[in-house]
Amino acid sequence: MKQIIVFAILLSCFSCNQSIPLKSKRVGFYYWQTTLNLSTEKLTYLKDIRAKRLYIRLFDIDTSRDQKGNLQAIPISIIRNQSTLPDSIEIVPVIYFTRQAMKSCGNLDTFSSKIYGLVTQLCSSYHWNFSEIQWDYDWTPSTKGIYFELLRKLKSYPTFNSKIFSSTIRLHQVKHRSQSGIPPVDKGLLMCYNMGNLKQYGPKNSILDLEMTKDYLSSMQTYPLKLDVAFPLFNWGVLFQNQQFSSLLNDVSINDIKHNSAFMQMENGMFRAIVETEINGYQISKNDEIRIEEIENKELKKVITFVSQHNNNDSLNLLFFHLNETILIKYPTHELQQIIDAY
Repeated sequence: MKQIIVFAILLSCFSCNQSIPLKSKRVGFYYWQTTLNLSTEKLTYLKDIRAKRLYIRLFDIDTSRDQKGNLQAIPISIIRNQSTLPDSIEIVPVIYFTRQAMKSCGNLDTFSSKIYGLVTQLCSSYHWNFSEIQWDYDWTPSTKGIYFELLRKLKSYPTFNSKIFSSTIRLHQVKHRSQSGIPPVDKGLLMCYNMGNLKQYGPKNSILDLEMTKDYLSSMQTYPLKLDVAFPLFNWGVLFQNQQFSSLLNDVSINDIKHNSAFMQMENGMFRAIVETEINGYQISKNDEIRIEEIENKELKKVITFVSQHNNNDSLNLLFFHLNETILIKYPTHELQQIIDAY
């Protein structure tokens, strides 16, 4: 009898931790620039890595003040297309909302109508056919009501009602799903990056953290939406003045800093400017401090392996943020393929 009980316990444990077998995996990239201009090198890179999807940021919704000084939500940074994509690449338009924009959107019928009109206008003019559209918004318990209602209204429009709706999902929205709620979409896109407090002074990497991933995604298998997953391939510098967050320095790497005699490395691993200088076009004042945040392949593989063991989606899109010149140099196709194979 004791042996039967022990066997039952072991079987139960095995069942709880068993990952769902992966039937299919499609690789894709985010494209997060205002002009779509894919060089021959980028197109070759996509072909060599067998990438099938390009998630193109169509425009952002941010805020501006009207003549009366009131905040209003408006589209900005609208994409300009200067490339002809091969038929093998499927396009997924992405619309990003700032938190302030959602609070300032006004009448939802009017707001959703304008979004629908601009999306269809852009995709039609660029001859982009799409089966999925993605909405990117970091909602909170206080803004979920208006965001979820906006999604329902958008889904009711012609053209949109036959498309797959996906929403970006942050780690905290998985862990605290009872407070955050579940968006009314067909599936989610889990963003496995930007995990820590970017503005906190100190050496900790805010882009990717294995322990934080484990903490926030331990119950990922029970999330009620199927989840595609996106991982980071970018790096940046975080600038601090008087130990207070100042700005982001996009694409600044450890090599940029180490080859600049204007910086000295501090005991905590950060770098201090000993004279006024410039780095990659950014002006740096004396005594400014920079934290370099880069992704080590070893750490990324560990995070990918953990997520793959806890995801409930057996046919997913595996995405990387984002396609630019830096990725082509830093991640040769054979190295990126090893990262992909970790899922």
